[in-house]
Amino acid sequence: MDTGTCSAPSPWHHSIWSSCGNGVVGQLATLAGSLLGATLLAAFLLPYLWTSTGSTLGWYVRRKTAGRRAQLLELMNEEESVYQARKTATKDGSEDGWETVDSLAVPSVGNGEKAPRDWDGIVGFFHPFW
Repeated sequence: MDTGTCSAPSPWHHSIWSSCGNGVVGQLATLAGSLLGATLLAAFLLPYLWTSTGSTLGWYVRRKTAGRRAQLLELMNEEESVYQARKTATKDGSEDGWETVDSLAVPSVGNGEKAPRDWDGIVGFFHPFW
């Protein structure tokens, strides 16, 4: 046996997984093992990191907007109760609103005149491509 090489008295001493030898086979085995290990690590670690990052970001956004959300829900519930109160107060006993729809008069405007302004609201348009 040479003193510069390491060899085992088994038939596996020339295997590519053997770290003994002149270096090329051992280096290829180390490279293949490293690539395989990195691939497996990335296959399991990257989805975990992606999920945990998304969960953390979602928790942060929920925490920052909780006050505004509660305020909007309170306002919505208040407006809904006012609407329901008006609806029950003006209901004349009909089962659906089709009878009252026909009785509404549409305001008419003369030719060239401006219509009366009866709505002060905001119209928002969110473009789907931005």
